[in-house]
Amino acid sequence: MEIHTISDNILIVQVRVKHGSGQILDENDKLSVYTNEPRENGRANADVIRQLSAHFNVDPSRIRIIRGIRSSNKTVRILD
Repeated sequence: MEIHTISDNILIVQVRVKHGSGQILDENDKLSVYTNEPRENGRANADVIRQLSAHFNVDPSRIRIIRGIRSSNKTVRILD
């Protein structure tokens, strides 16, 4: 999994969103986040953030999609 540490408390993670049951897997140097939520009204992105917050044990407000808001390939910033 490719994780970049910007500073002591900022992580940048490459994420690939796929359709399926809610799970996170490390595949091909990216985290693959599986969601059954539809793309409409940001529901899939909200589910991705919820899953990542549980995976990294941080509050969802500490996670932002900084690139790929409408793409299945996303760059996510996590404040620890």
